[in-house]
Amino acid sequence: MAAPPDHLQTAVLLHISCMNLHNLDALSKSDPEVITEVKQPNGSWSLVGKTEKIINNLNPTFSTPISIAYYFEQVQNLRFRVLDVDHDGATESEQDYIGSAESTLGNIVGSKYHEVSLTLTKPGAHSHANDRGRIVIKAEEVPQLRQSVVFKMSGSKLDKKDFFGKSDPYVVISKLRGQEWTKIHQTEVVMKTLDPTWNSFEIPLGQLNGGNMNGQLRFECYDWDSDGKHDFIGSIDTTLSQIIEHPHMDLLNAKKKKGKEASGTLHIHTEMVQTYGFLDYIFGGCQISLIVAIDFTLSNREPREPNSLHFRSQNLNDYQKAIISIGNILEYYDYDKKFPVYGFGGQLPDGTTSHCFALNGNPGNPEVAYVQGILDVYNLALDNIKLSGPTNFSELIHNCSQYSRSASQAAQIYTVLLIITDGEITDMDRTIDEIVSASDDPLSIIICGVGKADFTNMNRLDCDGQLLRSGMRTAKRDIVQFVPFREYNGDTAKLAADTLAEVPAQLVGWMKSRKIAPLVRPVPPPVLGST
Repeated sequence: MAAPPDHLQTAVLLHISCMNLHNLDALSKSDPEVITEVKQPNGSWSLVGKTEKIINNLNPTFSTPISIAYYFEQVQNLRFRVLDVDHDGATESEQDYIGSAESTLGNIVGSKYHEVSLTLTKPGAHSHANDRGRIVIKAEEVPQLRQSVVFKMSGSKLDKKDFFGKSDPYVVISKLRGQEWTKIHQTEVVMKTLDPTWNSFEIPLGQLNGGNMNGQLRFECYDWDSDGKHDFIGSIDTTLSQIIEHPHMDLLNAKKKKGKEASGTLHIHTEMVQTYGFLDYIFGGCQISLIVAIDFTLSNREPREPNSLHFRSQNLNDYQKAIISIGNILEYYDYDKKFPVYGFGGQLPDGTTSHCFALNGNPGNPEVAYVQGILDVYNLALDNIKLSGPTNFSELIHNCSQYSRSASQAAQIYTVLLIITDGEITDMDRTIDEIVSASDDPLSIIICGVGKADFTNMNRLDCDGQLLRSGMRTAKRDIVQFVPFREYNGDTAKLAADTLAEVPAQLVGWMKSRKIAPLVRPVPPPVLGST
């Protein structure tokens, strides 16, 4: 499933302050400056930005924020190094080193108040001399245009271009950038009519005109032809301000003979609507709840066998790798860090086979703490649950969709269900039916296929270009992402990135469908706790 076109990266501003810095100057106080770096895939650190220097201050609040591109689907490791800058223009190695701290951007953004307080340490310093003060990092999203324009467009008395029938009109919308026109939208084709009504559509204001109500727009109307040689009907050059004031405008064609009437009329009705992005919801207190479901079917082979997908050794198996790579990212966005964990296809101690059982043995409270808790309960279950089958998803998806329905305007929680499996689904029709039902819930489903099975049929669930259908019902939205683990050749960072890239757009899409606006950003308590 490809990422939707409007799933763009956003930027975050980091506001930095320090407390009780270690003083390195004998006759005055330190002159601190903070250098922010991000860790690269090869392990090196690259500069993101620097704060200004503040003179003689052990409790500085810096006014220069650090801007950094934010990617929900990646682990972005950050390092903050605090220097005592005694000599302007000197190299960094010539400055005194106060201390450093590390975190991840996801940890900062996903924390309850979107800020962390970290202890500064100095590598190599004795423990009694390693209290170098604290650094506080607060995150906020870089301000963006949060409006869209909804277009409801129709035409009347368009020119007839087809010899044996009426025109098949569509409209292309472009904006003027410098000296060139850039296409930003194209309507669908309405067949065989001179009085078309197109489906309404929405364009972000920033994409439409960058917020400039007088930015030049062009509406071009064509008659679609199957040979690709579409006939030009007419065009309008206008602005959003003019459209709002005069929604009915004549299409003009310069190739028509002088004195001829217009090529028809375009009726453009617009409505400005407030829009929100993923970080608007996160900064307002929306949480992401992770549920993990693990395959205990016999096709995995007995856990004691070295060729088992559940085999445990000093090296992580694929189930453990998938849990860690995806769980380590989503863990930041759940305040209490407690996650329900289920198994399916396993035989319980009482001899019954279950397709949705709590891995901790407590169906009333299947939660465990932190990603490490998921790994621990998985390891424990392998010693107590007998592998069985078949591979059924429907009961699991039904129960998890019910769990997700607690979300509301006041309690904003979006659920991600991670299913890790080694085989093809045996109750495909019932699973599709449950997914179609769940598509109206605040839920995304990630299916990670491990092992060498043929996962071809899984693509039926991961729809590209069309929504899933069950009988006469159609899914409200696409909520399933399938990824085969073996295709990533051990690159778990890329696995997580590809797997989670669509979650922000899915979360925003569900909130929008329910007309749920972000909450007001929570105010932290006066005294910051440690992180």
